[in-house]
Amino acid sequence: MRILICDDQAAEVEKLLTLCKKYAEDRGIDAEISGTTDPDFIEENLPEILLLDVEMPKISGIEIKDRLSLGDLPLIIFVTSHEESMLQAFGRNVIGFLVKPAEYNQLSEYLDTAVNILSLGRIVVFEDGSAADSRDMVMINVEREYSYVLLRSGEKKTLIRKSMRAWEGELAGCGFLRISDSCMVNCGFIKKFEGNQVILRVDALKMKVSRRKKAECLKRYQEYCVKAARYF
Repeated sequence: MRILICDDQAAEVEKLLTLCKKYAEDRGIDAEISGTTDPDFIEENLPEILLLDVEMPKISGIEIKDRLSLGDLPLIIFVTSHEESMLQAFGRNVIGFLVKPAEYNQLSEYLDTAVNILSLGRIVVFEDGSAADSRDMVMINVEREYSYVLLRSGEKKTLIRKSMRAWEGELAGCGFLRISDSCMVNCGFIKKFEGNQVILRVDALKMKVSRRKKAECLKRYQEYCVKAARYF
């Protein structure tokens, strides 16, 4: 796990480095933790978790967030001296705000959330020899003995010999939801439930949810949202 701290004050970087190292030691996590006062360093060394100062003279943390090509990463924890800055800093990938001086307990809660989100991914190898992170797999359809996988990029992997039961076993704990006998969707791409359908964030796809599975699907999606710090 790669954690990067960016603050224009070297003393603040050192304080957060100390807290992050304590967190990694307390949780028994193997983490590469580094810090910088140079915002340009971020794009050159994109981390999985970014602790980012909001108020910096060269460029604000909010501008940095907007400049990054955010996919699922980095997960951002904003650090600020002014609570009023928080309203401007909400957005994709932002999982929390630390008010200076940062407290270890609050930082630990946000890092726990980030670790939970990162743990949802798994590398899946396809029959053609290619591979994908499960977090980039939007949905899986199974027809008889063949599976069809839609990726975030729009690419489709077809004619994969794998049953729904096999997929459920391989992707257990990765945030996938079986919405019918023949279809699984990645909770990370769900926009909302609407009637007996689930609307996905990719091309506004609408997938039918089995009536007998609807209650269970909603319950499991809510559990996913809590784990991944996402809300309706």
